[in-house]
Amino acid sequence: MMIDVWIFILFFFVVLRLIVSIVNAASSLYLKPAKPDRGDFVSVLIPARNEADNLVVLLKQLIQQTYSNLEILVYDDYSTDNTPDVIRNFSEQDQRIKLIQPKPLPGEWLGKNFACHQLAGKARGAFFLFLDADVKLSSSLVGNALNYIKEKKLDLLSIFPSQEMKTWGEWITVPLMNWILLSLLPLALVRKSKRPSLAAANGQFMMFNAANYRQNIWHEQVKGNLVEDIVIIRRMKQMGYTTATLLGNNDVVCRMYKSFHEAIRGFSKNVIEFFGGQSIVAILFALLVISSFAMPFVISLKLFVIYVLMVTLMRIMISFAAGQSVTKNLLLHIPQMIAFVWLVIRGCYVRISGRYTWKGRQIR
Repeated sequence: MMIDVWIFILFFFVVLRLIVSIVNAASSLYLKPAKPDRGDFVSVLIPARNEADNLVVLLKQLIQQTYSNLEILVYDDYSTDNTPDVIRNFSEQDQRIKLIQPKPLPGEWLGKNFACHQLAGKARGAFFLFLDADVKLSSSLVGNALNYIKEKKLDLLSIFPSQEMKTWGEWITVPLMNWILLSLLPLALVRKSKRPSLAAANGQFMMFNAANYRQNIWHEQVKGNLVEDIVIIRRMKQMGYTTATLLGNNDVVCRMYKSFHEAIRGFSKNVIEFFGGQSIVAILFALLVISSFAMPFVISLKLFVIYVLMVTLMRIMISFAAGQSVTKNLLLHIPQMIAFVWLVIRGCYVRISGRYTWKGRQIR
């Protein structure tokens, strides 16, 4: 009896996730080419800690944007490399680029949140575009994003960048973000539904209506939170503000991590938030994943083939929507599932211990 219930749950769950993945793949949730007017001044805000190499690429791409009515403020968060020198060199080439000097980090703040807060305090734009230093942009990105946020009358637009992966360790871990997101949340509902639970955002790209941001000072509201992006968008939806989340396509690209261990460390801080911040939900999800490996031994061959076909179709839909290799994601499905279970374990440990280390800082 228990086995029958377990099999029913597994099949029901994979059918539900398959439907969500098909909806996301069919929704074409990407920025579209546009020619916005030049009237709106945009503040591009970049927190940077030891990001010298990445900033060389990003600042070049920002200078070359087809939408030019912008300022580019970069906060040097006490970098130990030559990040400040890179910013100064670019500011000599383009007066729109400015180096924002760091201030001592208050005890109750996390570094990135404080950096974003300081940047917003210096910004003069009608729209704030927060970018991580490791993203890469198409030349039309700022104009396309500005057109979208105005056309849809949004208070916040967030984009999940397309992921650049070069090692097998990255391919085993990084696609898991899209595997979770695009099979559990129909992204169109981030804009169309008022429910705060139907929300997801990525701090690598967040564009705010500046009037709304100045009124609410969002990063101050989440100053001690490790997953400020998700908390901000949920809070905004809770307060009735309009938000939307898109996929990067070729407009926004990022290589988040460069190895298996780096990806595990990075994702462990926010993997639980993909499950509404509920550790028990993440654990149950992981148990379903790991228990599915036993299916060939307890169900008929016909049922197992149907299950495998549904999982395969789901991976194809998600890979298509995220712009990832279908072949690699299918070949690495089992290693990815094992990595996911390990991520949940690590994520729960971070929650319980209250400790997390990133870029040389011990974070509580």
